Amino acid sequence: MLIEGTYFAQVLGHPAGPAPYLKLVWLATSVGIVAGAVGSSLEDEERVRRRPTAAASGSGSSATANAPRKPKAAVTTERSPGSSSSVPEASTV
Repeated sequence: MLIEGTYFAQVLGHPAGPAPYLKLVWLATSVGIVAGAVGSSLEDEERVRRRPTAAASGSGSSATANAPRKPKAAVTTERSPGSSSSVPEASTV
């Protein structure tokens, strides 16, 4: 537990069973949901749609965010004729 039982009981003023912990989790979750909703409502929808994400651009740098992306080479798995290994060799096409 993140909050030690004796400390939690001292703050509550009574023994801390599972119910107070569940209420605390519920409160933290609710506050997180409300904070996320408020934060998302503060952004302009068009601005969010135009903004490239770090995952889409390949890096967090804004200099390369709008650069064209190179297509990735296709990877196939083939066995060499003389190979006795059960693991196929990877080759690029």
